[in-house]
Amino acid sequence: MSFIRGLFATSSLSTAGQPGPFASAIPPELWDEILSHLTDDDLLRAARACKAFNSLSIRLHLSRHNIDTAALSRPTLCSSSQVLPALQLSCSSLQAKRLVCQFGSDVGVQRGLVALQNVIRRSTALRQVELTFCRDLFDAHLLDTSIPETSRSQWRLLYEFCGALAAMADKASGDRVVVISQGTFFSGRAADVGGWTLGSPKPSSSPTKLFFRGRKASAPPAPLPSTTGARQLRLHEIHSVSMHVSPAHTLFVFNNASITSLHLSTTFVPNLSTLLPELEFPALSKLVIADGIDAGALGDFLIRHPALESLEHTASSSPASLTTTPIDHPGLRTLIADGIPSITRTMHALGSSSLLDNLAFTIHPSKGEDVRGLSPVLRTIHGDSVHLGLEIKESDDVKPEHVFFLDDAAYLTARALNSVRTVRLTCTSPEMARAALAWLGVLPALSKVVFVFVLKRGSCDFEEVAKRVLEDVEVEVKVSLGM
Repeated sequence: MSFIRGLFATSSLSTAGQPGPFASAIPPELWDEILSHLTDDDLLRAARACKAFNSLSIRLHLSRHNIDTAALSRPTLCSSSQVLPALQLSCSSLQAKRLVCQFGSDVGVQRGLVALQNVIRRSTALRQVELTFCRDLFDAHLLDTSIPETSRSQWRLLYEFCGALAAMADKASGDRVVVISQGTFFSGRAADVGGWTLGSPKPSSSPTKLFFRGRKASAPPAPLPSTTGARQLRLHEIHSVSMHVSPAHTLFVFNNASITSLHLSTTFVPNLSTLLPELEFPALSKLVIADGIDAGALGDFLIRHPALESLEHTASSSPASLTTTPIDHPGLRTLIADGIPSITRTMHALGSSSLLDNLAFTIHPSKGEDVRGLSPVLRTIHGDSVHLGLEIKESDDVKPEHVFFLDDAAYLTARALNSVRTVRLTCTSPEMARAALAWLGVLPALSKVVFVFVLKRGSCDFEEVAKRVLEDVEVEVKVSLGM
């Protein structure tokens, strides 16, 4: 080893950064053999000597981790965090647009995060970074072997993690940051990312949550409006983060593999349609959407998430379909909608899904909605056994018999519903349920009806009445005390 270090000394840098005469006299193949005896850290020291040693040392360092130098110019680079210090020192800047990096248990996490910041700042092409940690980042300092045990700091490691987020936000030309955590969207300013800190407000306490706050102790927490109304983003654990940069925004997604439900709304994220192509959640099973989302972008998003089982669409006043073309979704089982226009749109887009067997929606009589408006929806049902969930938002100015009025079209539609096996009807008065009995009695395959009465007080004796009208149908009555 001392002999090799002597070679580095005799092949010192000239003022132009070129190798000395002794280094130039040795063929590159021989240098490969010499440098192969160095450790990774010694290779990184050699990379600082001159451009020639930089090229040789970095190439050898990357090859030890199964990466060839040509990979630096490909669209996507997948690597472990062990190569980040080499990428930081390489005279050949990273040309990849996407970097996927795995932090292992035997790697210096803090050191890797510091190197990542420099890689992000140096690479002009990099637009997407995906980091995965072998364990919760809040505990990763316990395994950080790159620094002495007495100097391992949870606070310092999380500080460097925030530094990587800030470096990515600095690359964006837009000033909007969108954060997705636990299925909730948060919106903020890119200029504020550099002031985010991690951990508990009390310096003496253990940082078990992630707080986005101003650096100054006297500054109030920076508000981050969200789709759920939460004003403060807190993370109990960090196993992964995806960072995307586009001309309009910077996107951070935490723990995307564990996100099972998502609420898409343009209220807090006006450019949501431009974000959808960048989002992918392998475990997503429940989706809540609102109007204002581009039909093409939403359709592509649904196709990319075959594990989706439930979709809920909030109140709609638009007649347009949710997607540009109808989709036979492979996993969708439940559609939930608020109002007949909303369920009509969702059924037009996803009603042909082969596993769809549960429809739940609200009828608003005060808006002129009744069972006759259900005809276009109910005709599109393809399942062999379908459960209908109807909630009636009763109004004093609309009579119950008008909601379940059976004209010829409504009667013929109901008679053709051979797949509707169970119905759950939620209302606030026995009069509305009694008016529904005629419509329910027409359904040819009906086997069970559940009446749910939402009452302010008292009870409801309706079961015997329903059983007399609906012969050979199982009847269940439930009472829920509510407002």
